[in-house]
Amino acid sequence: KLILLDSLLQEMSVRSSMIKQGFYYPLRLYSRDEISKIKAGYEEYVSRYGTDGRLQGDLRFRVHLVAKWANEIVHHPILVSAVKEALGNDNILCWSTDLNVKVAGSPGLYTWH
Repeated sequence: KLILLDSLLQEMSVRSSMIKQGFYYPLRLYSRDEISKIKAGYEEYVSRYGTDGRLQGDLRFRVHLVAKWANEIVHHPILVSAVKEALGNDNILCWSTDLNVKVAGSPGLYTWH
């Protein structure tokens, strides 16, 4: 059952915010406890498939197809509703999920793209 966004919207709809600003904020999905569980799932995934605490190669892509925690994120009813509203279409598909993680204090650099 999808949760209606009406109760979450304040001054601007998701769609009009996306058109005017290119983003919508805030969209609250999880409690602190839920975030802790997601983080634990991510850390377990990295521990199992990573090298020296880092994911490399194909193990960073399409994570929602192999990791329950990532699958639950892309199927969260509030997120799904917001994406549908932003796109103005009920026909949506998550094609891919990519993890590009820069660990705090690491020398790497990720730029906007």
